[in-house]
Amino acid sequence: MESIWACPLVFSAIALKDLIFLFAAILLERKLVFMSKNIHLLTATLSVIKNLTKPFKYPFPLIYNLPHVLMIYCDAPGAELIGINQNEEFLLQEKLHKDYPSCIFVCLDEEKVYYEDMIKVPLPYFNNVEKSLL
Repeated sequence: MESIWACPLVFSAIALKDLIFLFAAILLERKLVFMSKNIHLLTATLSVIKNLTKPFKYPFPLIYNLPHVLMIYCDAPGAELIGINQNEEFLLQEKLHKDYPSCIFVCLDEEKVYYEDMIKVPLPYFNNVEKSLL
């Protein structure tokens, strides 16, 4: 894995059940938006998440730091991995999870996951896998 250097940082910031959920979201080609004020954590997380699908390649766009003026890219069709250098307060003030219901928002600083439009394609939580890993 090219991003082996980032694994300890990322795995300490994301709970195991959320990591399994995000892995399933990647395999189902969902749009993931990671948010953190710590640019190092944000970059490391995107690198690790992108490489979770090894030996397959992640063929979709990867945006490490999306500026606020380009938030419209969250509405683009298809899967994406997006990083935003902001915290949960920004997400809630701007109501991003309401404006972009197809996105799964992961607030790394607060260790929270927000998603609105999961009724169409429910994502499994793999309870048996989680129990066996713990």
